[in-house]
Amino acid sequence: MEFHRKNRSRVLVALAVVALVLGAVFTLISAHLRLLHSSRHVHLAETPAPNSAQPFPTSYFLNSATYSHDGKTIIMNCYGPVIWDVKTGGLLHILGDGAFPTLSQDGKMIATTDDNQAEIWDTSTGQQIQTVPEGPYSVSSASFSPDGRTVVSACESDPPKIWDQKTGKVLISLAGETGLTISSASFSPNGRLILATTNQHTAEIWYARTGALLHTLAGI
Repeated sequence: MEFHRKNRSRVLVALAVVALVLGAVFTLISAHLRLLHSSRHVHLAETPAPNSAQPFPTSYFLNSATYSHDGKTIIMNCYGPVIWDVKTGGLLHILGDGAFPTLSQDGKMIATTDDNQAEIWDTSTGQQIQTVPEGPYSVSSASFSPDGRTVVSACESDPPKIWDQKTGKVLISLAGETGLTISSASFSPNGRLILATTNQHTAEIWYARTGALLHTLAGI
């Protein structure tokens, strides 16, 4: 009898210890869950809600998306160039119905193409600040010089042109064979040369200051 009483006491003590340990573990887990729950609500409260005030069509193909140089906005090209705020997810500006948006180096302007003209937009206001008609030819690209003062545009059946960003005046028509379709044109990093690609599987390089053709590079 004495043996059984001792074993029973030991079992009861062991069960009490287990209960105390489980109670402590449960308390710690509950406190941890409450902390996570409160942290989650603080995080959600501090995160701005997406801007849903401006509707955005979803039935158009997305052709491209790129960050602005400071990483604060994203420029997308679908039914037309649009600018989104990265932090809030809000739609900031719709830049007409053009295509192929390119940023200036300082991020203050965007060049787009729209049928037979090139357009310049202010990224902070979304307002169009310049339009340059290219005559009867369709414009395929428009890109800024590194300093943002000039823009080179490429178009169908005509050599690229360099024009003044502020006045819209054509400064130089690059020398080259007429009748070629120029698919794209851009400045070199130092702004001294223009590189363009053609429908004849060639790349052509011009001097930006004089418009003289430097090289024609054939595809391999």
